[in-house]
Amino acid sequence: MLRIHISLQRIFPGVRGRAVDLCKPTQRKYETGASIILGRNIDTAVVDQERTAIKCIDRAGQATFLPLNTISTKPVNNKFRSFTRGARLAADVIQYEPLVERAMLHACGNALACDTVDVARYIYTAVTLEGTVTHKSGLITGGRSTHGGGKKWEEKDVQGFTCLRDNLVVQLQELNRSKPRGKADENVIAEITRLESAIAASHCSICGI
Repeated sequence: MLRIHISLQRIFPGVRGRAVDLCKPTQRKYETGASIILGRNIDTAVVDQERTAIKCIDRAGQATFLPLNTISTKPVNNKFRSFTRGARLAADVIQYEPLVERAMLHACGNALACDTVDVARYIYTAVTLEGTVTHKSGLITGGRSTHGGGKKWEEKDVQGFTCLRDNLVVQLQELNRSKPRGKADENVIAEITRLESAIAASHCSICGI
């Protein structure tokens, strides 16, 4: 899916990227809760307008898009910013560019990220930092064991490291073809080694090793 989105971004300038690529929690403790609040939108592609989405579908086949010019959004209810201690608007615990604000507000709405279940249970619908969801009906679902969404941003970092490494490998190959190995080559090799270590460490973190 990521490769398809990258390919579409190269072809259509109006493709902004996946929601997960366009935002990041302000702190790591919010990763699980934020990923659950984003829900099915987390891997959805954000595009500038409906026309771009239609072009992408014609080229890539079935997919879901958030067109910035047509998606519905509700104004953030400021009362939730001071609703209760230990509860924060989901839109306030993720960082994103103003350009994609409509998509983030559409995905988050007025959902709250709460520190604990004790805080969340007094709110109609909320998500705790561990991923537990409390519903208006009193139903409680989820928990850390049933959600791997908090790994989304770690996976994104791995993808970024891997892309940088692959680009440097290509650069090194071109340097080797054009001239004898020099200081510049050693710098590139050192950077490739550093990125490979970062990739390995990130993989260990994702797998819980």
